[in-house]
Amino acid sequence: MIAATALAALLSMGAGQVTSPNLQNRPAGQPPDQHVTVIKESGQPVLPEDGYGLYRFSDHENAFGEGLQITEQFDEVSGYLTIPDPKSGRGHYSSYFLSEVKGGNGHFSFTTRQVHGVFYSFDGQVKRGSGLSRAQDAFYVLAGTLSARDDAGNAVQTRHISMKLTAQH
Repeated sequence: MIAATALAALLSMGAGQVTSPNLQNRPAGQPPDQHVTVIKESGQPVLPEDGYGLYRFSDHENAFGEGLQITEQFDEVSGYLTIPDPKSGRGHYSSYFLSEVKGGNGHFSFTTRQVHGVFYSFDGQVKRGSGLSRAQDAFYVLAGTLSARDDAGNAVQTRHISMKLTAQH
């Protein structure tokens, strides 16, 4: 009886308030969503078979949500980079979906889609890390240069980073 009364009260609170979702308009000239372009160097996979997953920034080990999520399924690669949003303040993050991934023979790079006039690129190496198995953090490490770029492709901020693959249980 109490549950029915509580449900009725919740439903009546929203009575007469019909909202519809608001979609953000895509800027003129921006292409529709596309699959990630994958370039396999020397015919090699972009990452080792067990190298897909969540990579965390080594200098932000305890930060929630920051890093690179990259997956491979049915020979298609997808993923996104999540980083703190400097314009929104502490605790706010922005995610940038990958648009291009290149790799093979230890080399790995990616470029993200543009969000609010900014996109990111990474160029570096995939290496075996200190983890003894895939069940431990840092089984693989991505080390290289991450660059924030403006809509003209100019680097506005560049830093050397290291990202550890998180454990898979």
